[in-house]
Amino acid sequence: MELRVLKYFLEVARHENISRAADELHLTQPTLSRQIAELEEELGTALLVRGKRRTLLTESGLFLKARAEEIPSFQNGVFVMRWLKGLGLAEQQKKARCEALSGQQ
Repeated sequence: MELRVLKYFLEVARHENISRAADELHLTQPTLSRQIAELEEELGTALLVRGKRRTLLTESGLFLKARAEEIPSFQNGVFVMRWLKGLGLAEQQKKARCEALSGQQ
């Protein structure tokens, strides 16, 4: 899970509408929909109930939103790693973070 995608998810949850969230994020609606679908696939659960005019959170979506809002800063890597470990995703993120850091040098 990339923090960027988590931010996208939070925007969709806030707006309850993928198109409005996409506008806010300066993305196209299909791009944002694809990112959210990939997140749902990665987590193995539906996060949203997509309606014609409104997008609602599932129980899993409500849980993820609540946990994501606990992150005081997306830049605090140590806190984020502890948080992800609680979700059981830390090993994937550790690998991705190491790859990202090695690419910055």
